Parts: sequence; structure tokens; C-alpha cells
Amino acid sequence: MKSYLSQLVEASEFTGLSALKPDDLCPYLYYILSPYLYVLANDGWFPWVRQTPDPGERRPPKVNRPFQKSVNRRYFNEVVVRCPNPDKTVLAGVGPGKGGTLAVRILRADPACPSGHRTGREFPLTREAGRQSMIYSRLFPGILIKAITGLVLEEAMTLFDGAQKGAIRTAVIHHPCRYHRQSTAYAWQRLLPGGADPHRFQQAYPHVLAVMYNAKVEPRLTVHRPGGGEKMILEIEKKPLEQNIWMAWAQAAFDRLCAGLGRPRDPLNYRLDISASIPGGQTGDSAGPALVWPVNLRDPGYLCPAGLHAIYPYLLLAAAGQYLDWGNPAAIGLAPCPDCAGVIYAISRHSER
Repeated sequence: MKSYLSQLVEASEFTGLSALKPDDLCPYLYYILSPYLYVLANDGWFPWVRQTPDPGERRPPKVNRPFQKSVNRRYFNEVVVRCPNPDKTVLAGVGPGKGGTLAVRILRADPACPSGHRTGREFPLTREAGRQSMIYSRLFPGILIKAITGLVLEEAMTLFDGAQKGAIRTAVIHHPCRYHRQSTAYAWQRLLPGGADPHRFQQAYPHVLAVMYNAKVEPRLTVHRPGGGEKMILEIEKKPLEQNIWMAWAQAAFDRLCAGLGRPRDPLNYRLDISASIPGGQTGDSAGPALVWPVNLRDPGYLCPAGLHAIYPYLLLAAAGQYLDWGNPAAIGLAPCPDCAGVIYAISRHSER
């Protein structure tokens, strides 16, 4: 039986997609990395990542306890991201490279990794390649669906939309976060606030993240519902939360203190809204004023946006009745969020799973 890696890379549809990523870098891992590369390629930055005057400076790759929250603080100038295989603990760092480039570095490899990644190996990328990672993010789910199931993307989407009992459960919580403080089940029909379309959100997510973290991108984005559906215009707006002057001053002082102690944080003193409209007078799927999709920044009643992007391809596979064989029967139906110290989701077409 072919491995999950062979099933993808040996598919004829994968040839064009492979040209969008560095050679020898796992295509599943690159999908998870793509939103972070897109932000960095457009001069954005993640405030929880430690910075030094030399953006190319790195600490030696050595992760003995990969699920510790401190892993995110150990490294500077790079975001630490986990491989999507829940049975293999491969960690990668994404950050600026030399001479204005970008770099992906393997911080922790697993001896059983089917891609053969080695700790310390670095994959350089141009900034243009980083910007094209959004294209990779958009194409990956459809190509994976076709390679594994033989279905085209819109067929899997239709199955997903019609799966009334589909559910996601937080099976493992390494460290509680603002989204997942305890084990929770989420119905497929209610993953995002405001009734946001998860298919269009996945298409837009790298750009949403770029606006969120002050990258030099336009807030306006055109997306099509995957599978050649109707065009939709998204206006992404970052708005500061209302605070009195003393609260704002206190928070800014606390943020500076945290950064000085080597524990920078995302202050989340803002909200992010997406106004979604269809040209020609109609909005959403019906006539009326523009729909507003609030991006979930802290509500545990909905899925983490990064988590949704990460597991989206595996949701569609599950809707088509397929689960990747990660190499361990106990890991079937599981998929982690990008944070190594975060959660692992259990995906099922049936809520009782």
C-alpha cells in the first residue's frame, strides 16, 4: 500500500503544484507553512516571535520536548510550525533568510518521517516564492482530494456541506489556548462565526493573516468559491478595540515588558472583520447588504482560524469517506493545529466518533 506521501506526489495533478515549493520539502508541511510565508514575503511580522537586530540570526536547532509551550520562545526570528502528521513530530521554523530572502528550517526531524527531513536542513526561498505560497495554499486541497479519492474539489465540498453529522473534536490539548481551553466538539456546519463560508475562508486565509499582521497587502481580495463558483469580493478590515487612554497605556507598557523579558505576545487589541459581497448587487448567496464575517480571535465557541486552514483538506477527505493513513492506526482521523504546543483535532463524518 502506498504511503500518504506517495499517493500525493505520484499523482499526475501534483506536477504543477510541486513547482511552487522547494524541492524535497514535504508538500503537506508546505501547505501548513504557506500562510506564514505569505505574511513574511509581504513584510508582515508576528508579534509573539522574538526578534534580534540581525533578522537572519538563528539559534541551533534542538527540540527535546516539542510539546512544551516554551518551544515557541526558544527560537528567535522564526515562527515555529508543526507538521500535519499527528504521529510524527516534525517542527519547522519560518523566518527571514539572508539577503532579503526567506528560509524554512527543520528544527526537529522524526526518524520515521517519509520525506526524510533532517534536523538543521534549511530551504531558502525568494520573496516572490513566498508570495506564491498563497497560490499553493489554494490549490493543495483540490489536488490532494483528487489524488486520494478521485473526486474533484467541488464534489468533496458538496459532500462536506451536506454532512449534517460531521464533527471536529479537540482530542489532545497540549496547552490550553484562547480557542481551546477544554475538550470541545464543533459541528461542521458551525465552524466560523457569522456564518462564514469555510471554503472561501480557506482560500482567503493567508491574505487575512497578512492584514492581521500588518503586511503590505491590499485589504480587498477577490475569491471564487473553489470549483469555479461565484466571484466574491472580500474587504478585510483591522479595527482597534475601544480602550480608554490609561488601559491602552498600561497594555502597551505590559507588552514592552514582556518583549524585554523575551516573552513577546500578540496584544490582540484589535478586531478583524471581513465584508463579503458578490458583484452585481447580490451578497453572500442572496440579495441584501454586505455580509460581515468576524474573524475569530478569541471565541472558544468556534474553531481557531489557523486550525481550520490546517485541517481543511482533511475535512474534505473525511466528507468523501477517506482518512489519511499517517502510519499509525491510532492516528487515523487526527490532524494537529500548526502550533506544536496546541491541539490535535479528531475529524469524523459522524458526531458520535
